[in-house]
Amino acid sequence: MDKEISANGSQTARETVLELRHLTRKFGQRIAVNELDLQVYRGDVFGLLGPNGSGKTTTIRMIVNLVRPNVGEVLLFGQSLQQRHFSTSILGRVGSLIEQPTFYPFLSGQDNLLGIASFAGMSDTQVTRSRIDESLELVGLADRRKDRVQTYSLGMKQRLGIAAALLQRPDLVILDEPTNGLDPAGVFHIRQIIQHIARQGITIVVSSHLLYEVEQMCSRVAILEQGKLLVQDEVQNLLQKHRGMTVMFDDASVLEKAFSAMRVFITQQSWLQGCQVLHADPNDKGPIGEYALSIDCPSEYASRLNRLLGEQGIYAAEIRRQKLTLEDFFLRLTAQPQHMQPDQKKEGAGV
Repeated sequence: MDKEISANGSQTARETVLELRHLTRKFGQRIAVNELDLQVYRGDVFGLLGPNGSGKTTTIRMIVNLVRPNVGEVLLFGQSLQQRHFSTSILGRVGSLIEQPTFYPFLSGQDNLLGIASFAGMSDTQVTRSRIDESLELVGLADRRKDRVQTYSLGMKQRLGIAAALLQRPDLVILDEPTNGLDPAGVFHIRQIIQHIARQGITIVVSSHLLYEVEQMCSRVAILEQGKLLVQDEVQNLLQKHRGMTVMFDDASVLEKAFSAMRVFITQQSWLQGCQVLHADPNDKGPIGEYALSIDCPSEYASRLNRLLGEQGIYAAEIRRQKLTLEDFFLRLTAQPQHMQPDQKKEGAGV
């Protein structure tokens, strides 16, 4: 159990559904996952993010016991999969869709799920058939359940894969890139389904590279790079902590003076974390949009920053608070932009 502070100041316990401890997996000399620690709590819609090759799919495969770690352990509902006598029934509480689902094209969606249910040890009973109908209804395929899968679109096959993951009424659902290859309408449908599943009280872990969609549907995220965890937190916490400001000027000479002044301010003010020259926004008309700095600092320091600049005879035309998106945050965290941090001393294109 972990604890969080509620709105009234009291502590509430959160049940840990999934925990990764020092999880490491190597393929030859390549380290795919490197000492990964994660916690997923009951009720989370948890996003697993990272560039290609960051270790997302390997991590998911270890969670569902398709790949064994070299070091570390996976705990599901408090039980380690790496224990010699772990209960296999624990895996029955987990539903998963790993990469693209494969079905018999000449069978109907309903019959495909019946075969999957049989493979999972579910007898062909009225209860099983009711669960199949329930799963198909949940993913919006009830009216196509008797149609052959070969007539399904890619998005419908993805939804059928999610239906298969829900057959045993799991407590935890793992979805690896469920929107991969889908058009915008298909992506929207999958997002609606995930949100609907979450409202049923099911915990969800989803990996995706569609950051806008993750921001819309996930409550918490973890970002990986080269197999290492960079950050994990609630989405809103990440965005609120890393908001900044855009400071605009009337001409290039003022921008240059402000940029030089920021180089000094960053070494003196702990709340200033960095500064970068912005390229002209084609949607902004006139000189204000052409000369701007992006300031990495809390937005509540806007007036203080304006005063610091004013004391140097530098006057901004406009200061805007930035509304950071998850994509902005992801790119800042995983890219290596040219900007100066407080401990940097070199000249360059950014401070």
